[in-house]
Amino acid sequence: MGSTHLPFEDVRRLLQLFRALEDTGPGTALRGARLIEVLCELVGATSGFIGLISDLAGGASGKVHDLAEAGFSSSGERAAVVEGLARQGCGADPAMRALLRRPIAPQAASRRELVDEAAWLASPYVAEIRRAAGVHDALYGISPGPDPQSAYGLWLYRQRSEPPFGAVERALLALFQQEAAAIYRSSLGARAGGAPSRLSPRESTTLERLAEGLSEKQIAAELGLSHHTVHDYVKSLYRHFGVSSRGALLACTLRARAAPRGEA
Repeated sequence: MGSTHLPFEDVRRLLQLFRALEDTGPGTALRGARLIEVLCELVGATSGFIGLISDLAGGASGKVHDLAEAGFSSSGERAAVVEGLARQGCGADPAMRALLRRPIAPQAASRRELVDEAAWLASPYVAEIRRAAGVHDALYGISPGPDPQSAYGLWLYRQRSEPPFGAVERALLALFQQEAAAIYRSSLGARAGGAPSRLSPRESTTLERLAEGLSEKQIAAELGLSHHTVHDYVKSLYRHFGVSSRGALLACTLRARAAPRGEA
């Protein structure tokens, strides 16, 4: 495959986006979402998400744990893509399955590089998930995960009305993948199962307001934030405490408050 020369403006934009990520404080609830927003801006994608792919040993299809997403226009679109892959495993996506056959190293590829049109259209994944979400073309990336049997998987999408990703977008994403290992670790390490981080001030405030019985909309109004931003804080709290509902989150909080001092 021949080399792709990146226009100067694209390289400068890439450097500016790296700087924007570095300026996002570590440990904040929105760092992962900001990472996806930056990547979408970089390659002109409308939506995307990063998942931790685990259980890769022995040819397993790989479980997908949602870490961060951005740009989905509706809960139905997000459910079709993110929850669909979390339910079926990344092996359901023939393009990601092909990418994971390569050595787990920072890299990027377009769907057309990974699987031909006939095999793609014949895949149940396309019929059951992709068409339901309305997404069309995709760029894929992988990077080594926190242990040898895992990887960070990256999916970036464009809608059917938009042109396919080109060589320049793929090259920009590949360059990002090669240079962004530290950003992946700082943005996603704790959420991927590393050492738990402390809650940020905004996360702590959100948790306190939830415990007082406020809704996400009420919290957003009180803090002067968007509902979407508060929802991201709540999702971050779910990940931090390893729960999937507001009731379980508040139960964890009550147990922590009731525990004697010094108890682990």
